[in-house]
Amino acid sequence: MVSFTKVKKPYVQNDGSIKYYWEGVCKQADTKPTEGIVNGSLLLELDTSTAYFFDEENGEWKAWE
Repeated sequence: MVSFTKVKKPYVQNDGSIKYYWEGVCKQADTKPTEGIVNGSLLLELDTSTAYFFDEENGEWKAWE
């Protein structure tokens, strides 16, 4: 289960949609959300100690290396 611990102000996109900056924790087996999330949001995997940052352009979470 993904648990978001911090949510910052909404960002209104050019098309009128709203996205949010999120910070949260999850486990490796959890499905990471990709909708309504702004670039640079952060997820930490508790069981792997891996940090993921959201790449809005490609719609995916990328591991910090």
